[in-house]
Amino acid sequence: DYHKILKFDPEGNFEFSKNLNFSTKKFQCWPEQLLVANGGYFIWSGSLGIKENKDNRHFAMYYITNDYKLDKGFFPIKHKLMSSLCRFRRYDNLYNIDPTFGNDTIFSIIEDEVVPRYYINFGKRALKKKIPDEYNSFSEFKSEIAANHSFSPINFTETDDWIYFSFSHNFKYYNAFYSKVKNKTYVSAISPEFFPKWIDSSWGNSLIILVDPVNIIDNSNSNWFDSFRVKNNALEEKFKSVGLTDNPVVFVCKMKKFKS
Repeated sequence: DYHKILKFDPEGNFEFSKNLNFSTKKFQCWPEQLLVANGGYFIWSGSLGIKENKDNRHFAMYYITNDYKLDKGFFPIKHKLMSSLCRFRRYDNLYNIDPTFGNDTIFSIIEDEVVPRYYINFGKRALKKKIPDEYNSFSEFKSEIAANHSFSPINFTETDDWIYFSFSHNFKYYNAFYSKVKNKTYVSAISPEFFPKWIDSSWGNSLIILVDPVNIIDNSNSNWFDSFRVKNNALEEKFKSVGLTDNPVVFVCKMKKFKS
C-alpha cells in the first residue's frame, strides 16, 4: 500500500499505521524509499510512474512533517532518474543522499533541510552535456555519453577519515576511496570476477559490505576467493558454514589510519 506508513519497534512488533495522502494540489508523490529523521519523514519518489511534469508537481524527494503533512519537495524532476538500492546513508548527525544520474554534487539532509556538501570533480571526463528535458530519450542519451564521460557516483559512504563511492566510465565500473586526511583519492577497477564489488555502509571509521549468502556460495571456488582465503585462513571455516537461508554476511573493512 503506497498510502500508509507502518511503524514497528526494534523487536518487530507492530505499533501503528497512518494513512497518507500523497497526491495534493501542490505535490504528486509515488513513495519508493523512506527515511525517518529529524522529527519527520523524507520520502524518495524518484521518477516512478512519471511521463511528464508540465505542472511542476513532481519532485524526486519530499519531506513529511511529524503530523503527516506533505510539506516540501526537493529536486524537481525534468527527466527519468535511475533507481538506487539505498538512497540514504547516515554519517554522524546527517544523512547523505546518493546523487541522481548526471549530478556530481552530494547533498545531505541536515535537520529538515537539504544542503550541498561535496562536489565530485571528474575533470575533463565530467559530464558537461545537459540531459534532455524529456522522458523517452534517457536510455539513448546515457548510451551516447557512457564511452567518454565519468558519471553517476553511487553508494556514497562517509566516515570521519574516508569517503567512498563507485562510478562508471567507458562501460566499466570503479571504486573510489578518498582520504580526508591525505586529500587523495585511490581508484580501483571493478572486474566481473571481483567479489564483493562495492561498499554498502559504514561503522565508525570502518566500511561495511553486506554479502548475500548466495554470492559467497557461488564464488567459493573462484580465483579471487582462493587468494582471499590464503590471507584470511581464520575465516575459511566460517565461509564453509554459510547456508542459502542465512542472513547476509557482514564484512567489516578496517581502513588505514593516516596521521594528519
